[in-house]
Amino acid sequence: MKPLIIIPTYWTFMKELEESVFDHPTLYRKRGTLARCLKSLEALGVREDIMVFPAPTHRIIERKVHKIISKFPKLNICMFSEEDLKFIQDLLHKKKFSEQFIRHFNMNTYPSIRNMGFVMAALRKADAVIQIDDDEIVEDKNFMKKALEFIGEKVSGKRLWAKTGYYVNKNGRWKMRQINPEIRKLWLKETYINKALQPCIESKKRLTKTTIALGGNMVVHKNLFAKIPYDPFNTRGEDVDYLINCRYFGYNFFLDNELKVKHIPPKSMLAYWAKFRQDIYRFIYLREKLRCLHLDVTDFDPYPSVFLREDLENRIITTSVNYVKDCLERNKLHDAKEYLKNATEILEESKKRAEVTGNAYLEFQKNWKRFMRFASRRC
Repeated sequence: MKPLIIIPTYWTFMKELEESVFDHPTLYRKRGTLARCLKSLEALGVREDIMVFPAPTHRIIERKVHKIISKFPKLNICMFSEEDLKFIQDLLHKKKFSEQFIRHFNMNTYPSIRNMGFVMAALRKADAVIQIDDDEIVEDKNFMKKALEFIGEKVSGKRLWAKTGYYVNKNGRWKMRQINPEIRKLWLKETYINKALQPCIESKKRLTKTTIALGGNMVVHKNLFAKIPYDPFNTRGEDVDYLINCRYFGYNFFLDNELKVKHIPPKSMLAYWAKFRQDIYRFIYLREKLRCLHLDVTDFDPYPSVFLREDLENRIITTSVNYVKDCLERNKLHDAKEYLKNATEILEESKKRAEVTGNAYLEFQKNWKRFMRFASRRC
């Protein structure tokens, strides 16, 4: 099996920081974490093809990333560029796809970047994509072998075309730490993610059906990525969303508890209100999409279902108000204003957006299949 290792790397300029949809982009003047990730792959003697995806595409960022990857001549590595993006967009125009479809082929959001990886894998005739993020370290010398094990084989009566691994922190622990549990008592994301991961990671079986996927440690076969794209109408949480898309179309998703990477993200420069804002858009949209697809929310217990029920608005408003109070006590007036905006303008905007786009993914998926058939046939 011929895999392509996909590594997105996220960068930003200071003036764009607050508007970033990425969790912890690196300022372009800083060192970043990409070299550390590539060094770990080089130390393992990885010989498989690697493609790095700078986000967003910008000549300054491309020069920065090219300089980094040039220091690893032992790796079979190349960089996705603005020229590659234009090439893909030209292909789409050539095949007469609508502008509405083509506009989602960009490097501005998590789902779109992941989809670019799928497209490039099809163009390069790869059999599978192995997704790794630039803030991870791969230490298991058998990682590549484990990543491809079971892919394409029958598991629980169905072919397994995708699976996820999991992350450990710098201390080797997989459980996420719940931050600010008093303020976020209705938004305990880390707690529920832990509940979803625990039975899979601690299972005696290597493969366990899961409701959660981790995009920075995921393997997807061409038979799946040629049919099922990431959802460009969602801004973040694209990995869990992808699992839900696969479930809708009848594909199982398993967690492999021997497939792990060390995740050491840089300190986030984003205020929490900005990340929380993206979660509001995400969960409001995903709840509407589940309604449109007639999927049972309980099939995704305990996470992400906890944030997809009728009490979602109450969770958003209560959490926002709790943060407003906390910010006022600490004289953080700008942050208080932004949290208040989350509870009012952003909540209403996200609901209106979800009503318009909740059923749009199915049309995107139909066009995706048609385009990927064309892309996979190109020499």
